[in-house]
Parts: sequence; structure tokens; C-alpha cells
Amino acid sequence: MAALSGQLHGSRHCQASIIAARLGTLSVEWFTADAEGGASNSSKMALHERIQTLSEAISYTRASSPAGMMGQLAVAFDAVDTALNGRADLREASARRAERCLLSIAAALSALSGIDREGYGASYMMSGRIDWLACLSPEAA
Repeated sequence: MAALSGQLHGSRHCQASIIAARLGTLSVEWFTADAEGGASNSSKMALHERIQTLSEAISYTRASSPAGMMGQLAVAFDAVDTALNGRADLREASARRAERCLLSIAAALSALSGIDREGYGASYMMSGRIDWLACLSPEAA
């Protein structure tokens, strides 16, 4: 994610891509600490908490670049896994996090491609209860 944040779509950065770059850095730190085995459990837990906080934060941003979309896709993937296989008390929040990320990605795709949501039938497919800013609206990206 960190490598993509500066390479995709020129130098255009969005808030999601900035958070994604930080998530990438923290993930590398966590995997390095885990592989080396020298890090204490408390330091790995602190890193994990920071990763979870940024994962929640990125789900509330709007992607407007491919790097931002990739970061949100990674967070959505993890959230879907937790919603399906995680602890029962985390499943609902994870499902909502995944939904926010996926709707932001869809909005960014719509804005970047110039295809409006009405043009490909998203209004028919999307529930009316979903926030209009998250529903493929170019204004959302």
C-alpha cells in the first residue's frame, strides 16, 4: 500500500491513500516484530491497536485515487474476514467497516471513470437506506 500511494494516478493523494500508506508502514512493523520474535506481546498489541484505529479511520474517508481505493480494499478484505470468522462481538462492526470501504471504492470508481450510478443501474441494486454520499455519487469521491 505504501508503495502504491505515490505511484498510482500521478502524485494525486487523497485522505484514504495517506492513511493507507501509514497502515502499510505499521503492518510492516508488526510483521517484522512478529517474525523476529524479539518484540514483546505488549508492543505487538500496541501496534495492532494502532492498525485497527487506522483501519476504522480509513473506512470513514472517501477515496479519490487508486491508492486510496487499494488501501480501502485491503481494509475491507480484513473486515470481511473478521465478519465471517472473527469473534461474535466484532462481526457486526466489521461488516459495517467493510460496507463503508466498498461503497467508497465504488464512489471513487464512478468519479474516476465518469460513469454515473444511474448509468449502470446501481440505484436499482443499492438499498435506499444507504447514505447518498456513499452510493457511487461522484460528489462522494
